[in-house]
Amino acid sequence: MKTAIAPDMFPFGTQIAFTCNQPRNFALWCLGQSANNLNPDVASLDEARGHISSTKELLASINITDSKLSELNRLDLGQGLYAELSGLSYVDDFLMPNFYFHITTAYNILRMAGAPIGKRDFMMHLVPSLKHQSNA
Repeated sequence: MKTAIAPDMFPFGTQIAFTCNQPRNFALWCLGQSANNLNPDVASLDEARGHISSTKELLASINITDSKLSELNRLDLGQGLYAELSGLSYVDDFLMPNFYFHITTAYNILRMAGAPIGKRDFMMHLVPSLKHQSNA
């Protein structure tokens, strides 16, 4: 199975790790802990599922208020670079774009590999909001 869309892109497993890093590091920041990225060398679907499961558990463990979003967050970006963003900017301008970039890339790799998924599967988070229009 081909696991990357382009030669210079990370493979599927790494995309899963990078997708999970966004909410994981948000939760760690909310808990007053340092960012802790997952190992990007994900060797199996079981390992990827484990990353997703542990990320969901970590998110479920936090309980924060909106006031957290006004705090400053320092993002170490490597190579001596960092950014200081308000919590709101961290979520809106860094976390969400990175999360959707990597999850969309993982989704596209699955599609390219022949997984029988489509946009409907990608948008399943909207199911609780669906309503049926009656013909009355």
